[in-house]
Amino acid sequence: MFAAWSRLPIEQRRLWMVAGAIAAGTVVKVSYFTFSRRLLVDDHQRKEKEGLDRLAEAREFAKWSKKDRESRLPPLTEEQKEQMRNYLKIVERHGLSQAFQNPNGIRGNGGTDEDCIGCPIVMSRRRGATPKEQPASV
Repeated sequence: MFAAWSRLPIEQRRLWMVAGAIAAGTVVKVSYFTFSRRLLVDDHQRKEKEGLDRLAEAREFAKWSKKDRESRLPPLTEEQKEQMRNYLKIVERHGLSQAFQNPNGIRGNGGTDEDCIGCPIVMSRRRGATPKEQPASV
């Protein structure tokens, strides 16, 4: 084989050397990307498994916590349920982040204060109360 290599003209030797370098580079590149892809996939699968385990643990804790909380607290009265419904309506109308501060009179979902006639937040704002001065029943 070396005798055949030495008989080739210099141009053909260079051509074979370039082709060999390209082939070797391709093998190295494919090996590197296969290896790195395998590392990434394995890491992703490990993180996904850990995440699912944490999620299952959180769900189990939530069930236990709900059962524990319900066993300690008495059920809501009808008056408390009505107060909770009113609070949720206020939050729905104004958005949680804008429920107690709305200098322009524009609601979080684009409506105006005229849509909230009778709302305690709007009424206190019209009287000039700041969010800290609003009644505790809101």
